Amino acid sequence: MNYSDVLFEFLQGTTLKEISRKKGVDERILRTFLIKELGREGYLKISRSNGGKVIAKKLKDPNYRSRYVCKMRRNVKKSLSKLMEDPKFRDSWLKKARNGSKKGISRIHERLGNKQFYQNWVDKCRVGGNKTYRHNLGFHSFPAGIRRTWSLIGLKNTGRKKVGPNGEKMYNDLEVVVASILDNLGLKYEYERIVPVKNTNGFVSVDFTIKGYPDLIIEVTCWSKPEQKIRELKGKLVLLKKIYPRVKMVVVTSTKYIEEYEKLLESNINVFTPIRFKEYLISKLAG
Repeated sequence: MNYSDVLFEFLQGTTLKEISRKKGVDERILRTFLIKELGREGYLKISRSNGGKVIAKKLKDPNYRSRYVCKMRRNVKKSLSKLMEDPKFRDSWLKKARNGSKKGISRIHERLGNKQFYQNWVDKCRVGGNKTYRHNLGFHSFPAGIRRTWSLIGLKNTGRKKVGPNGEKMYNDLEVVVASILDNLGLKYEYERIVPVKNTNGFVSVDFTIKGYPDLIIEVTCWSKPEQKIRELKGKLVLLKKIYPRVKMVVVTSTKYIEEYEKLLESNINVFTPIRFKEYLISKLAG
């Protein structure tokens, strides 16, 4: 076999797989030769370029392009979802997203000084606003019972990858820790209890309730935007008090966010780290 032909075809854009098929030679042998001739970095650079050209050619076929886009979307979503389980990665991601958003807004403000850009922007916003209005109107125009059913289905289908002590699927490790504390103390709990209330969805979900303590609800959060979550928790408590006037809420969060979530104390909501939460329960049981 003339290896100079192999090198020539590879440099002209033919993939290693195609050369192997044409020459009847194992890809590993050809790869070893090409790395020796081009160096590892040079080989990888050309190999990726050749592969990209093949994909670009295939993408001209609408059917292939549609399948390719769907596959890539699933892979990216799966990879990102896995990475988001790491708090450090999630915080870094959110920080970059916020910075990117600020830069984008700043750039838009700069370009709005151009009359043509400004008019195009206004036209697109008008179209988008009308679509959003019609979409929201469509949902809210349905009876409350139907909206409630849809919301419950959405809540059920939300991804839960952690497993609690009783085999229930949970959202994050902190919920598992809280469930384990309750279980180890011999307390029977209900996870994600649905309480009918008068809001858009027709219900709110409560992270944990304990049998024998009907006026105590436990919310668990490690959400990295405390101000947003605090507003949500306060609103939930207001809705619950309309039904259960004596209800009390305690919030369990990580040590990292404890100081920020302690702002909830202003609303008579106790806030604990997992260790302090366990101590609170022991003292409550002893009392």
